[in-house]
Amino acid sequence: MLNPNLVTVIDAFQQAGAAAKVGDLGTMAGVLTKLQDLTTAGTQAGQVELVSFCDRAGELVKGILMDEVPNGEAVLAALRETAHLLQDAAREGTLPQATAYPESLRPKTAAPSAPGATDSYKDDDILADFLSRQSAVLQEMEVHILALEKGQAPESLAAMLHILHTMKGDSGFLGLTGVEQLCHSAETYLQGVQFPYDIEVLLTLKDWLATAFSEVSTGSNQNPSPAAVIARMEDLGRERLEIPPPAQSAAADAPVVVPATPPEPQAAASALQADASLLAEFVQESREHLDVANNQLMALESEPTDTEALNSVFRAFHTMKGISGFLALTDISHLAHDTENLLDKVRRDELKLTARVMDVTFSALDMLGRLIEKVRTSLETSSALESEPDLPPLLKLIHAASAGIPDASRDEKRPRLGDILVESGTITPTVLNEAITTQQAGNKGQKLGSILVRQHAVKPAKIIEALKKQQPDGELRGGVHVKDTIRVDYERLENMINTVGEMVLAESMISQDETILAHPSETLSKKVYNLRQVTRKLQELGTSIRMVPVAGTFQKMARLVRDLSKKSGETIVFTSKGDETELDRAFVDKIGDPLVHMIRNAVDHGIESPQERAAAGKPPEGQIELRAFHEGGNIHVEMQDDGRGLDKAAIVAKAVEKGLIGPDERLSDNDVFNLIFLPGFSTAKQVTEVSGRGVGMDVVKRNIEELRGYVKIESEPGRGATFKIILPLTLALIDGMVVKVGTERYIIPVLTVVESLRPPPGIVNTIIGKGEMVTIRQRQLPLFRLAKILGLEGAQTDPTKALVVVVEHEGRHSGLLVDDLIGLQQTVIKNLGAGMPQSVGFSGGAIMADGRVGLIVDIAGVLKLARNELNPRGV
Repeated sequence: MLNPNLVTVIDAFQQAGAAAKVGDLGTMAGVLTKLQDLTTAGTQAGQVELVSFCDRAGELVKGILMDEVPNGEAVLAALRETAHLLQDAAREGTLPQATAYPESLRPKTAAPSAPGATDSYKDDDILADFLSRQSAVLQEMEVHILALEKGQAPESLAAMLHILHTMKGDSGFLGLTGVEQLCHSAETYLQGVQFPYDIEVLLTLKDWLATAFSEVSTGSNQNPSPAAVIARMEDLGRERLEIPPPAQSAAADAPVVVPATPPEPQAAASALQADASLLAEFVQESREHLDVANNQLMALESEPTDTEALNSVFRAFHTMKGISGFLALTDISHLAHDTENLLDKVRRDELKLTARVMDVTFSALDMLGRLIEKVRTSLETSSALESEPDLPPLLKLIHAASAGIPDASRDEKRPRLGDILVESGTITPTVLNEAITTQQAGNKGQKLGSILVRQHAVKPAKIIEALKKQQPDGELRGGVHVKDTIRVDYERLENMINTVGEMVLAESMISQDETILAHPSETLSKKVYNLRQVTRKLQELGTSIRMVPVAGTFQKMARLVRDLSKKSGETIVFTSKGDETELDRAFVDKIGDPLVHMIRNAVDHGIESPQERAAAGKPPEGQIELRAFHEGGNIHVEMQDDGRGLDKAAIVAKAVEKGLIGPDERLSDNDVFNLIFLPGFSTAKQVTEVSGRGVGMDVVKRNIEELRGYVKIESEPGRGATFKIILPLTLALIDGMVVKVGTERYIIPVLTVVESLRPPPGIVNTIIGKGEMVTIRQRQLPLFRLAKILGLEGAQTDPTKALVVVVEHEGRHSGLLVDDLIGLQQTVIKNLGAGMPQSVGFSGGAIMADGRVGLIVDIAGVLKLARNELNPRGV
């Protein structure tokens, strides 16, 4: 007979399973609780197989709760089936054996080796990613084999060697020894003999690989040995080189020894040896790998138990190691190899993921970025590849960290989940430390929350609540659908956008042609209308193609804040909002430098030391937040810190000292803040590694104005400062107000326009020393005549018969007098070209509907001309 308590617990488990829903966190947590009760009861009753089932089922339920199980409904159905099985067996006074449980719920055992594989360590995600790419790789291989058949094709030979070398490295790591040996033999064959090659044996090689990958994917064990193909290639090589066959015919079956250790780093400058096109492709791909690794490493620092993030970082180093080795980039290969080994020890739980390991991995990423840039420079300048003197010391640091040498000066970072649970009072710091110790000593992939639930009696609901707090919206996230993408050369994309713009202009010319308008036709009007709709859709599509999320730029800023905070000794928390906001590709490329300078200044001048913050009643951690959002048809990017704010008195004193303003001159807050954008202006008392030379904020202003945007500053003493960058949606198009001045038409960017009005008599006055002023809503604004600034004749001179366009620049409003407003128009921007290099006051041109060109007014330049800050002859 079974223990009555065990029967009761089984019934409770069945009821919880019947009520559970995958999307309902509460009911799923209830199932987990009943499984824990069943584990306890089974242990007390000595039911070993029941306890093993509960352990396996508990892992799957927690996987559902944490969005790690792809088919939660199937797991839940199996649990319900098992619950009924247990109930039926319990009524008969016994429990089923392990073989009676559904296969998915039986205790996990070691999986058989993949076809052609050894028992070496394999990561399922890496293997799946590897196999998913091989279909396209083999197609490419076949193309190059056929090119070799047609004649000598050095590019195809180089591509074949590249494919084989990469495949050899990946398959060796994954334990696919048959694939590794075959690729190695193929490399030897192609490098050892000259053209022509035996195309049949190369096609047999390709077909064998296709079969091998298919067998691995399906889990079959019918894969033939590569020995026959290897023997044939070796025979061909000997025949061509007239080498006698080996004494033992079994040599073809002997394992091929593949060198595992990359060569030592380059000691001095050396010439690039590989094909230039392959090197250029490597540089581009490596940048992407570095971005991925950096993002995942930041995530790993916040949650050290995130095995997927760790695997992503590992894959990036592994890929760069393999390709750089083939391309004879020994410095990159050596660094990637050593860092890969370090991370692999962490993955195998042979090494703890300490702060020291994180720091040397970040340093390795930085060094790889520098080395890859040296490759790019060498390619572009056809110069020797310069060595990196800081590489050997870094390699020593990596080796020391890999050896597990303790460093007592470093404090380890607790997982965020644990911090949340401690702060909420759910667990004590002692319990958290015990759980972390258990996690680091246990099996790879063991979740901290699972340990706390199982070994420290923490309720699953508390874990789920903490997990929700990790998400910005308080909800547990589901899976993400990955869209299929293709790479397109940026120059091709720009050509397509320009062509679409030309088509939009052609449509406008047709629809507004005087001949068509003079002879209206219903049929023609419908056709013109349809043409307009199609061109507008193409224009919107072309604009959207240029748009990319700002998340990548923000993530780089997160890394910057991390590095600067470590260097300055301050603790700074970085947050971002609106990462999904999309910007024009050109903005993403150019907005990085302004953000870097603003963040450097915030860390060096804005955020106080922990002692100063404590004295001011602030938390010891400084805060920097980046935000991006759309508003009013524009893109806003804001950086806010909670530091000491801008010191207006110090700014004014420095400006007086430099002779920029008079000692008695009174300035508004906005005018004072704008002084920091002047070249060479700095209030820093000493120059630091981070800032203080006065060469940063002028770059911010110049870069933003080049993007037809502007910067606003808000600051409150002791509370911090906010820098607001306002940009147009895209650089390809401009929303403009078309105005008439004399016989000419100009386009004023809508982004700068505040309002327009026809002034009544009496509101335009002349003030000695100030020029003309216009009074609008009890505010006096400077009034500038656009015709006078640009030297135009025939313009309206009476303000009451003209139009005042109020524009904003650097937070100040001014009025521009024009003859009339023609209308609002979205136009395609055209560069003025080399023929007008000194066109101060204009930022470009646009072709109007009648085919004439309208110049786009640069408000900053026009206002400088109006205030005699530039030589008018530059127009």
